Amino acid sequence: MMRRRRVVGVSTGVSSSSSPPFGAAAGVGKIFGSTTAAARNGRRGRRGRERSDVNNAATITGLRQGKQVISSARLQMLLHLNFYFSVVRSVLTALVIRYKSVNDHLDPVGAAFLTVWSINEMIRLYLGYVANLKEKVPHFAGFFFLTVLQLVFIIYQMGFQGKRLPIDVILGICDCIFIVGECLIAYTTMRAVIENKTARFDVELKAFLDDDDGDDDDDDD
Repeated sequence: MMRRRRVVGVSTGVSSSSSPPFGAAAGVGKIFGSTTAAARNGRRGRRGRERSDVNNAATITGLRQGKQVISSARLQMLLHLNFYFSVVRSVLTALVIRYKSVNDHLDPVGAAFLTVWSINEMIRLYLGYVANLKEKVPHFAGFFFLTVLQLVFIIYQMGFQGKRLPIDVILGICDCIFIVGECLIAYTTMRAVIENKTARFDVELKAFLDDDDGDDDDDDD
């Protein structure tokens, strides 16, 4: 019986003495885990800052080199569709004028209207194409000016010509829809182009002044 008690005592002593190392190991694991998590968060933060710095550098480089694209795909699609619509409208308007001249009398004002409208429309669409693709602000101004003239022609065709047919009103409404959509998108695109050119000018001016200051420092040395 005494031997069994000694053995039990020895075993309990060993077990009690061996528990602290396990607790210390658990504490070390927690500390190591928190340190690892902090290191990961630190690496993520550094990567985020590096990415933001790269993005800022890319933006500045793009502004310096003029590589940012401001052109509107929606405006380009509207101009493309408007070109085909203008061809169809020219043909239909010519047929309507021919119909009026055969059944009633010759309409010289309608023929002159069709001629001026066709020339104006070709120039207007060309200016819109160039202004959007090459980001030219003066071409946008010409595009808006000719658009106002087109609206005058459309209003005359829809309400002030001598003999008006339903097809004249339908063609005028369709043309107005194209023009309103193009003007809204073109105005937004023009503002974006102006802001981009202004930012590019500021970046180039700052780079020029920095280079000038560097040259002055070299001369002073």
